[in-house]
Formats: sequence, C-alpha cells, structure tokens
Amino acid sequence: MTEKLLQFIWQHQFYNFINLKTIDDEPLTIIKRGSLNDNQGPDFINAKIQISDTLFVGNIELHIHTSDWEKHRHSQDENYSNVILHVVWMIDKNIYLPFPTLELQPLVSMHLLAKYENLMLANASNISCENYWHQIELFTWENWLERLTFERLEYKYEHIISKLSQYNNDWAEIFWHAIAYNFGLKVNAEAFELLAISLPNKILSHLRNNIKSVEALLFGQVNMLQSLENDDNQLQLFQEYSYLKKKYNLTPVHINIQLLRMRPTNFPTLRLAQLADLIVKQTFLFSKILEANTVKDVYKLFDVEASNYWNNHFVFGKISEQVSSKKLGRGMKDNIVINTVIPFVFSYGKFMGIDAYTTKALDWLAVISAEKNQITAHWNNLPFKLNINAGNSQSLIHLYKNYCIPKKCLSCAIGLQVLKK
Repeated sequence: MTEKLLQFIWQHQFYNFINLKTIDDEPLTIIKRGSLNDNQGPDFINAKIQISDTLFVGNIELHIHTSDWEKHRHSQDENYSNVILHVVWMIDKNIYLPFPTLELQPLVSMHLLAKYENLMLANASNISCENYWHQIELFTWENWLERLTFERLEYKYEHIISKLSQYNNDWAEIFWHAIAYNFGLKVNAEAFELLAISLPNKILSHLRNNIKSVEALLFGQVNMLQSLENDDNQLQLFQEYSYLKKKYNLTPVHINIQLLRMRPTNFPTLRLAQLADLIVKQTFLFSKILEANTVKDVYKLFDVEASNYWNNHFVFGKISEQVSSKKLGRGMKDNIVINTVIPFVFSYGKFMGIDAYTTKALDWLAVISAEKNQITAHWNNLPFKLNINAGNSQSLIHLYKNYCIPKKCLSCAIGLQVLKK
C-alpha cells in the first residue's frame, strides 16, 4: 500500500462504505469525502461526516499506519487543527486522537489491489493496462484523449512562456530558437538551438538577401568550416564566415554536431542548408504563420530546399553519385508544424487572450495526419482505431511519456476505469 493508492481509494470511494464504524465502534457516515488537497496540510479538505447523531465539517488525513500521525508530528502542526477524521490503511498502534479513526483495509476488495499490483508490475517497456483494453469503452478513450490534447498543449505553453520571459516577450526570437531546435531533430536539437541563440534575428535580418552569408553563419557557428576538404564551396563559406564573425563579434557554439547513425537525408549539413533557405525566403515567419488561414498555407511557408551545392553532396568535400534536390520533405514539415508551429500559435493565443489562435491551433491538429512512430505503435492493439489525426497522436505520445512510463495509472482516466471494473 502507498499513500497515493490510499488517496485514490478514498477519493473514488473504492471501499465498502455501507454501515461504516470507527475503530471505537461508533457509527460513521461519509456525507462528503472532501477535495484532494495539493497544498500543505491534510489530504482532503472541506469534508462532512456524521458520527452517531453529530455532524462534523472539516478535513480528513490519510495514513498507511495509525502511528504515522505521531511520526509526522501533526499534533504540533496548526495546519491539522481542523481534522475531523483520521483514515488509515491498518492499525499498528493505538494512539489517542481528539477525533475518530477509520481503518480501510477490511473494507477494500482484494480484487482491486490485485489489479493495481498487476499494473505496477507490468513490464516497463509495455503499457501496463494493455490486457484490459477490451473492457474500456470508446467514449472513455475519446474523452481522455481530448483532455490530453489540451494537457500537452498546456505543457508546451508553460515551456514556451518560460522562454519568453527570458527574451523580453520577443515571440519571433524564441520561435526562431524553436524552429532551429526542430531542424536539429533529436540528435542535434540542442546544438541547433544554441546555434540559433548565438545568431539573433537582429543579425540575420541584415543578411536575409544573401544565402551564402546565411549559410556561412550557420555552418561557421557550429564549427563545420574549420577542416577544409579541398572544396571551393566550403572555402568560400569559410572566408565569408571569418569576415562576418569579426564584423558581428560572434562566438562559435562549442558543441559537437552528430552524424553517426543517421540517414543521409537527415544529415545536419542538409538541415542547416535548408534552414538557411528558410531564413532567406521567409522574413517575419512567425507573423506569417499567425496570419495563415489554413494549415496548407503554413506548409507552403516551409517549401524550402538546400542550395544547389547539396544536390550532389551530403557532407563537404565528398561528391555523391546520387544527384537530387534536397527539399524539405513532408515528414519533416509535419514534424515542424505539429511540434513547433501549432504549440506556438496556441501559446500566443492563450498568452494574448485571443481565442481565434487557440482554436486555429486545435483545428490544424485535427486535419493533419496522425504521426506514426515507435510510441504511437504501442497503441496499435487497441480494439478500435484512435490514432486518426495529429491531435490523437500527440495525445497518445503524451499519455505514454507522462502516464504509462512513470506508472501514473492512478492519475489516468483509463487506469481509473480498469480499477473500477
């Protein structure tokens, strides 16, 4: 037994509450079990109970053992001065308290405890409740995923707002950082973000008409022009970077760019070249996104490609036999729109109090195809198809990362239904 599980049992009344009696054999009726308290003090506040013929209004404290009251020194804490009932899992010691105690262990079904144990002991790489999915109605899933869509966007909102406060509420600047982070993919995201931080918009705005200058800055700032490979293009970029570095008093980003275990189309060289094209083509990008009427309009803003040099190169100085234009693909556009554009539009709308933007963000999620990756694949065994659009896939990813992996079944609507059955 854990205090979290005990709170869960009390909150959802997963115990036999008919003809309750305190440990002193007094008749007890729970009229209102109280609200779970997330702050200091008793576990449940604003409860109402009846002992014999007397009504009591106040707070309820839960413990595994009766002796925990003394261990936690609650008698010396004024936050507990209005406790009207002490609920314990089991009695390990008889202690005097000026209010009654209720023992829950004899009142709770062993079937519920066995289910909970099964959920907790399930393989960490799997979803604990998978064997119970056939018991859960589609309506429950749909409602829960809708709530998780908002929860995930709220989670990203908090992250974005924390960044915003660091940059004097400059939305365009932190959006540039986030776009660069996204272009770096998982392996080089941090390096690309640091690159963006080292090149603020006020510098890039002077160079937006010159793709070579922008490329020189991006490659130079992450130290990809240092070891010359007898390559004219790299040499030109190096010379341009040396000039710009001195002009703008730039400090390179001291972090290694990773190339290993990557598909060539995802090489950071190509992503940096595509990012340079985006910078040149799309001035005031964040403003254009806010003005976009449809998600198709947003996707068009990311119609970018690496410069011609990269048609037959994946790295500097090594000609590839494969010749093709290196356009930003649909999958990468999906990634950027789902993980950066939409959270920013939602966050801007919420921060500014403009519902049109938050609604637009949710509408866009509903029309983009669902993501398909290792995480969403975990849900393929559901008895019905849930992963229909990007809003669904974002919810399933959030559910897996924030509830399934940390085993927060007691905070999950699906876990609640499993334990109810």
